[in-house]
Amino acid sequence: MIDGHGDDIYGRDIAIKSNFSTNIFCKRVTGLETHLQTKIGLIYNYPPPDAKPLRERIAFKENINDDSILVTSGAVDAIYLIAMAFHGHSAILSPTFSEYEDACKRHAHKISYFQELDDIESDATSVWICNPNNPDGRVFSTNDLEKLLSSNPNRLIIVDQAYEDYTPNTLFESHKVLEYPNLIILKSLTKKFSLPGLRVGYLIANPSVTNIIKTKMMPWSVNALAIEAALYCLDHEDDFKINMAFLIKEKERLSHKLEELGIQSFPSDTNFLLCQLPRGTSNELKEYLLSQHGILIRDASNFNGLTPLHFRVAVQTRQENDNLISGIKSWLLQF
Repeated sequence: MIDGHGDDIYGRDIAIKSNFSTNIFCKRVTGLETHLQTKIGLIYNYPPPDAKPLRERIAFKENINDDSILVTSGAVDAIYLIAMAFHGHSAILSPTFSEYEDACKRHAHKISYFQELDDIESDATSVWICNPNNPDGRVFSTNDLEKLLSSNPNRLIIVDQAYEDYTPNTLFESHKVLEYPNLIILKSLTKKFSLPGLRVGYLIANPSVTNIIKTKMMPWSVNALAIEAALYCLDHEDDFKINMAFLIKEKERLSHKLEELGIQSFPSDTNFLLCQLPRGTSNELKEYLLSQHGILIRDASNFNGLTPLHFRVAVQTRQENDNLISGIKSWLLQF
């Protein structure tokens, strides 16, 4: 497990007014809270060992048989299970979500890195791609990924689509795992419903693959209230729906405002931006914004290939975004 993810407010006694540190739009749905209060009695019994009711509900939503679905305690749980089930040489996109590397190291994989699909080392047995990619918001086209899948039938290609609800770009649909037995798709209800504390995700793969991963799973890994919360969310999706068009438009405005301050923002197909400071460090900026403005950003210096100059933000409301710009501007004036 890597320390220093977004939303790392635990252990601090500071009130957060605006949270830019996770790649989600923070939206609170009180109906879910009320529903869970009525289900508190579930804690006195074991949940289904394989989260069967939720697995079947997800399979219905994805229009695929439930033997192609495994429900996990967040998408991160799925990452570690895959790394445990399939050893060998893992090629990992860089920079990207650090848990792919950590999971592969934990299970003694050989690891290499790539930035373009053409740069993957020839002896890699597994390829890890975050799509949209965290932290830069880059999206690989489905055509390019299908070429990779079809030309490498003996390689396992893991495509993490945790942020699929935050991009207008076309991504893989679940039925692709039946067409390509070497494909695993990861999804996150945590991200979809802006509930990072919920810890529910799932993977979609050909049954020949899920049967292997299933042997590594712990029973009861998804607790009863998490299952119930996820079922509620899937039945009330409209209550959680984000205005993606607004977020993408606001991302462009925020990017322009940052550039005016001399801060580079990298091209992004999502609601979040990877940025590079002209001076100072991202950790110094993070601590300043937190203590002086109650604003939390993501210090991105611990991503492979990035530096202490890099940070990441996910756009929030227009007013919150303006407050962020004002805070960064005041910090830069110190130099």
